[in-house]
Amino acid sequence: MVYTFKLRQGVKFQNGKPMSSADVVASFDRYSKMGILRNFLANVTAWEAPDPDTFVIPPQEAAADLHPALSSFSVPVVIIPAEDRDDPPMQLKTIGTGPWQLVDFTPGSAVKLRRYDGYTPNTQFEQRTASAGYKQACFNTVTSASSPSGRRGRRHADRRVAGGRGPADQVRRRPEEQQGHHAAALKNWWIQIATPNFSQPRPTTSTFRKAVQAGAQHGRDHGCRVGRQTTA
Repeated sequence: MVYTFKLRQGVKFQNGKPMSSADVVASFDRYSKMGILRNFLANVTAWEAPDPDTFVIPPQEAAADLHPALSSFSVPVVIIPAEDRDDPPMQLKTIGTGPWQLVDFTPGSAVKLRRYDGYTPNTQFEQRTASAGYKQACFNTVTSASSPSGRRGRRHADRRVAGGRGPADQVRRRPEEQQGHHAAALKNWWIQIATPNFSQPRPTTSTFRKAVQAGAQHGRDHGCRVGRQTTA
């Protein structure tokens, strides 16, 4: 009936502030109001921080699905500095505790990250992975730039390459432009796109529901695992 989490020691935000259970409480407070999947907390009326290193969730009823939900990146309850809990929707400052720190973001163009030297890895994990545990940043900076044509010097991801359509055909037609271009198959990779609606009530018309179903079916027909959800 009670979930108790002991926080790792020495974890710092990318602004230098040590992370404590007060930040975790503030993060859950914010997510319960603005998170796209906040309904998973419907069985929880409060969370507590009995000391700076402990965070407690006491569900109203037995909740076997709570822990798996917290472990899923589909429910991104990211931990933020407590002072940012009231940032407006979609305007939360990007301050995390991970190995990469945001330098610059230009929508539709590029994202630039730099290694955060204050990152504290969890050495209980032996493997250094990109998703959990012991992470390691092997570069000083990383820039991910959009490149619809797959030009040299940039990374381009497209699920159609393996199927022999789209950009793969362009690569074959223009080999003189692809010197030094290498293709890497990502066997376990996907993109999750969440677009919360914070300003308008959830549409309930049958026309809207049909449009959502048509979009999901289109994705399935073209090999995508597509999910759709609306939220007020």
